[in-house]
Amino acid sequence: MPGIRQDLWRILVPTVLLALSGCGDLVSTMRYSFGYTGQIIVGFLGYAGGAGPIHVRLLNNPFGDPGIAGMVAAESDAAVPIRVKFTADAAAAGRPDWRLVVMFNPPAGANVRDACESPDAIVAVAPGSGTELMASFCNDRKLIAGVRAVTGTIANAADPRLKRLVRGAIGDLFSPSNFDNNSDNEIFTGQLRGPKVLSRQPGSG
Repeated sequence: MPGIRQDLWRILVPTVLLALSGCGDLVSTMRYSFGYTGQIIVGFLGYAGGAGPIHVRLLNNPFGDPGIAGMVAAESDAAVPIRVKFTADAAAAGRPDWRLVVMFNPPAGANVRDACESPDAIVAVAPGSGTELMASFCNDRKLIAGVRAVTGTIANAADPRLKRLVRGAIGDLFSPSNFDNNSDNEIFTGQLRGPKVLSRQPGSG
């Protein structure tokens, strides 16, 4: 019953991440690379940003601050390992078919692939215990890689944990480290500001 296992995995991932984070000041992340090595993902990033900024599409802003999208773009600039730029302005994108979709507090069952294939169908939910960020690097409707990150509950845009959450998530999403084993299964790395843990995911993200 693979479908059931996949649905359960999608629901359990945020819970596991939050349990791993333990302290509300920590950020725990899980990256989904879908058969691509870290170096290949960085190569896609270089191409996407080679003609101008990469569009950051923010699907949910629970903090009531219109500057959040610009902050996410700026923190992404600082987090990636190569010199590319991000923008919250879709019209300024150099290659509009490439984008970074970022969502705060996705609903249970939402996954990184959905953010590329049907982002408008994802309905955001109010945060529970902790704040989650889901980011997907997309080429048109195709997912290249994704990440989910969790920290303690962030009440407002002035909380310094918000920038740490964004930078930690995007830094891991575009890490050149190689987590791929040349299979078609998703590979993830769980990180809690410590050693990376490599494991095989039983279903899609």
